[in-house]
Amino acid sequence: MGKVLEKIIKQRYNILRLNRCAQQALDRNHHTAVIFFDIKSAFDSVWHDGLIYKMNDFRIPVYFIRWIISFLCKRTAQIELENQLSHSFEIKSGTPQGSPLSPLLYILFTSDSMNSISSQVVYGLFADDTAIFTSSNTTSRVRDRLQESIDQFVLWCHSWKLVIQPTKTELIHFLPHPRKKYSNPIHLKVSNIDIRPQPFARYLGIIFDKQLRWQEHVKHIETRIQSRINLLRFLNRITPDSNEKIMLNIYKSLIRPILTYGSSVLLNAEDK
Repeated sequence: MGKVLEKIIKQRYNILRLNRCAQQALDRNHHTAVIFFDIKSAFDSVWHDGLIYKMNDFRIPVYFIRWIISFLCKRTAQIELENQLSHSFEIKSGTPQGSPLSPLLYILFTSDSMNSISSQVVYGLFADDTAIFTSSNTTSRVRDRLQESIDQFVLWCHSWKLVIQPTKTELIHFLPHPRKKYSNPIHLKVSNIDIRPQPFARYLGIIFDKQLRWQEHVKHIETRIQSRINLLRFLNRITPDSNEKIMLNIYKSLIRPILTYGSSVLLNAEDK
């Protein structure tokens, strides 16, 4: 239970931190930009030798490292295509899909990934969800800080055999004056691919938009809960004498978690 609560708190803290940073900057008429990285097949790309090196560097007990080696190494797989099964082959990288250890090992593997970024850039790491953001009174300063940090992160990924997917990496510029055209717009590059600001992007299940109005996120919530509400209506129609407690439990299980997740940022939103 403690580990579950720790995971929930850390996830929501990263959401709140980004929201607070962007909102405070907007209140001062400053700019904030955030870039959300997409790592190609993140868990499947964990370099075993690199992970073992880092575990030794962290002075993790030898018996545990040996157990991890036996857990990761000499795993085999087969591919089935049109009812034809390939010969088995050894998997030389990655962590097992579905294993509760996989996110933990990935976090350990990437724990030093932000050591070289600018001290004026804030980062959020949650398993394979990686974001960096910064604020300033000028767009050029925001752009330069982020670009320098992106370049450092790309170098780190190359050194540790991870690949960033620029086409799936997203940028948001939180605008203090949405209608104004800026002479130095925030355009960034990831591996020589241009990354331009998007009107909204998803991070840890929350859809951030460039003005923090949350309209896209609310639409997303409405879409997700509509089928569940229809289910409750259907059950109530076919069983008019349905147990109120059962209906309430269905609501608590299927609908309330969707409504309450991220509610802390929605409660701080202005009525726009």
